Amino acid sequence: MTNPLVVEAKGKADFMALESHTNTIETEQNAIMQKIHDIGRNWTMPNVGDMGDASVTDGDGSDWKVGN
Repeated sequence: MTNPLVVEAKGKADFMALESHTNTIETEQNAIMQKIHDIGRNWTMPNVGDMGDASVTDGDGSDWKVGN
């Protein structure tokens, strides 16, 4: 037979662990939201034309070259 006080203590410990975990997630989510806010609405736009170019040499910035 299980002691009700042991069950209650275990339940409280489990609840406190879950609450701690939830608070950690909330803190991390708030940090992410702050980073997004700090970036603002002006995102740097990459040159997607060069990034989508699979040619080896055609004179643009994405030409493939053998390293030194």
